[in-house]
Amino acid sequence: MAPNNQSMNRMNKIILCGLLLCLLGAAGKGYGQEVDIRTDKRYKGLVAAWNFDGDTDEFLSGDTLKVNKGEVVYTMDRNLDEGKALLVQKGQFLSGLNDLLPQGDSARTVMFWLRKTGCGNADIALLQFGNSSKPRGTMNIRVRPCAEWGDYMTTSFVPDLNGKHKYSDALQGEFFSGMWKHIAITYASGIVSAYCNGFPVKKYPPSSKSERADTASAEVALGWTTNPDENDDTAICIDDIRVFASRFNSRKVNSIYEAEMSSKAKVDSDKDGVFDANEIFLHGTDPNKTDTDGDGLSDGYELGSQGRLQVVEGAFNWGEAKKDAEDKGGHLATITSRVENSIVINLLINQFDAKIPSLWLGASDSEKEGNWIWVTGEKWEYQNWDSENGEPNNAWDGTEDYLQIIPSSIDWTAGKWNDRTFTFKENAWKPIGYLLEKGFPSDPGRFDSDGDGYSDGEEFNANTNPIDSSSFPVASANLLITEVQKVPFGFSFTAEQGKSYVVEVTQDFKQWGELVTYKGDGKPLKFTDPRLPIVPFKRNFYRVRLAD
Repeated sequence: MAPNNQSMNRMNKIILCGLLLCLLGAAGKGYGQEVDIRTDKRYKGLVAAWNFDGDTDEFLSGDTLKVNKGEVVYTMDRNLDEGKALLVQKGQFLSGLNDLLPQGDSARTVMFWLRKTGCGNADIALLQFGNSSKPRGTMNIRVRPCAEWGDYMTTSFVPDLNGKHKYSDALQGEFFSGMWKHIAITYASGIVSAYCNGFPVKKYPPSSKSERADTASAEVALGWTTNPDENDDTAICIDDIRVFASRFNSRKVNSIYEAEMSSKAKVDSDKDGVFDANEIFLHGTDPNKTDTDGDGLSDGYELGSQGRLQVVEGAFNWGEAKKDAEDKGGHLATITSRVENSIVINLLINQFDAKIPSLWLGASDSEKEGNWIWVTGEKWEYQNWDSENGEPNNAWDGTEDYLQIIPSSIDWTAGKWNDRTFTFKENAWKPIGYLLEKGFPSDPGRFDSDGDGYSDGEEFNANTNPIDSSSFPVASANLLITEVQKVPFGFSFTAEQGKSYVVEVTQDFKQWGELVTYKGDGKPLKFTDPRLPIVPFKRNFYRVRLAD
């Protein structure tokens, strides 16, 4: 979606990333309270900060970063305040000097908030400290080409003391979902550690002295600092960059994360069961409307809350969980896209106090090893395996044939998938129950998700599938086809007095187009396809339905 521009009484313009939007800004707004990062003891050792509250000034010194081209564009931050975060535009970066930035092999901690709306194809250095003079170099924090390599970022020292390229694939996971994430990178004596939303992600062992960092000068560049010609249509936003001249431990990193968390993270203005931030940043729905698309189903229901997705706790094996879900009028949950996976993870985090439990999901490869099948028959495409640790590995003598979510107790891969034996074993991987799914994951932004001519609400009431255009309500109309003509195609039918009928056509059962509407008078009605002959000939399917 293209950004919506807003006019302002100054040169810089403030935008909203389509309905995709972006991150935080301020001197630190934790839990709804102002935090003075100059005096708050949690920020001891801070040497530089950029808040992007409508300007590019470094917060402590007031020095302004210069843009290499175009206008600086600001966007909505994680507190839902417009013009309080930086939109990273393709090929655009800000640069300047700061004599207090860590140099050489000195310890440091770099923190920032990031929002990226999808994978994308670009390999971009978002933050760069130092320059490429030799033998000393730069510290780069890069967003890698997710579409090609997967979800991860790297911290690079180019070159290091020995003239080599030292890097760390330090962050891996679904942090390009569109939600704001707090990223922290710490470095000291060759050790690189990374954190996401206050939790450690990876830690790399000390390197030999010759491979340690050697950051040159006091130069800084923020934004799209590399590969300006690469294509990446995702929205990338950064905010509240903090640089400290010391290596923070996990407790200190978490304290900053908690200080800067959005005060509106759990606000639900329209009471539809979906937090405002999730509606804006993740789903593109209206946080002030219970039913954004007006289809008769709340946004919350379509997105899995309000009873459509439920955690059922109990000591079930996979087969018992499957049967219990069906007895409850649903099925073991299926996750067939990144968006669905984000919905599930957010649901679990909110319900289980930021933790993810181990749960059975609705897939198995018990019939043929490696051929995973959803219980609903949906196509197996999206996968979220803990592939880095070899999953699925069909361990326990080849008996791991059933899908589970990995719990937070296995903290380095929480939320990823694992294959498991039919009956749980008493260890940290033990499922506490299963995820029950009822109904279908229709689109809260589309009145008719499958384009079959019936709203999602109508399909819900008729118990048909709103995301399958070949499944639609069958009206109880007294309809009798009395005659069919071939060229041009047409047919006659009787119609009840006072009722209206719509003739529709499709070629793929995905999108139905309306051709003509008739008002019944108790007499035969004759329909002739009003379109010009289709060349080359394509098969058409017609239906007659009662109008609203």
